[in-house]
Amino acid sequence: MMIVLSVAAPALVALAVAVGGVHAAGRYGAENNVISKGSLQTSGIGKEAAAHPLCLDNMGKTSDGSSVGVYDCHGEGGNQAFLYTTDDQIRLWLPEAEETANHEQVKNVHRCLDAASPPDDPTAIPRHVKQYPCHGKGGNQEWFHRWDDHTIRHIMEESLQCLETIALEGGGIGLQVNLCDGSLGQKWTWHAPRVRNYKRVDEGVCNDHGASLILTEFGCEKAAAALRLDDTGIEVNNLRSHPYGCYYTESQKEHGRLHLNLNEENIDKNAPRTMTPLCDLGLASKMKRRNDDEL
Repeated sequence: MMIVLSVAAPALVALAVAVGGVHAAGRYGAENNVISKGSLQTSGIGKEAAAHPLCLDNMGKTSDGSSVGVYDCHGEGGNQAFLYTTDDQIRLWLPEAEETANHEQVKNVHRCLDAASPPDDPTAIPRHVKQYPCHGKGGNQEWFHRWDDHTIRHIMEESLQCLETIALEGGGIGLQVNLCDGSLGQKWTWHAPRVRNYKRVDEGVCNDHGASLILTEFGCEKAAAALRLDDTGIEVNNLRSHPYGCYYTESQKEHGRLHLNLNEENIDKNAPRTMTPLCDLGLASKMKRRNDDEL
């Protein structure tokens, strides 16, 4: 470990300065001590330039020991959302899990990139990158992002190795840890996720506010959670007297309830004061704190 510290001292000092005042606490503690969050993007495959940006991706898998790979960047979080923490972990991050009681989603927040090594040779390289529950003990799950050369370095004993993309012999693109050589496939930058913005309108319909109707149960519940409404349990109906789409009712008699009305006859009908539509404003950047060039 002493060799690692002497080689990377300038980057670590810069890292300590960057961390100051950036800690944010999520509902389940998923964002405690976060340095960066979003997608991890590279423009290379090995030593060659990629045709388009590639992002770290959990490939839709969340089981212990499943491989982490790369895929075309889509900018919408999900499988490509990660956190980099002051504990030197790179965690899977699902923004929607911050506002849900779904324990399967919450569990994914606490899963870490792990440079798995063969049991008979813990220093072997190259090594596959997998995901396991975060254990907080460093080792296979200890990483740091050097801002000066954009590499993601893995610390293992006295070796200093980099996260890299490679072209697979049978076609496709792989992800592994290998000796750092400065190739394009070893350079990574953080990019802000795009998340959906929502609005609760007091007058008119969603279209009057440049927004779209929400017509699914999932979308309606997600909007209510994002707007931090009290009750996000949904009631689906088909009533002519109620506004079309997703809306929230609040009155002196009723504390607050979420509804989804699928009666298309009411598509342009204004909502009563006690029934306020929830509207989708579309995709927007959630993180403006840092410029990608700085990361």
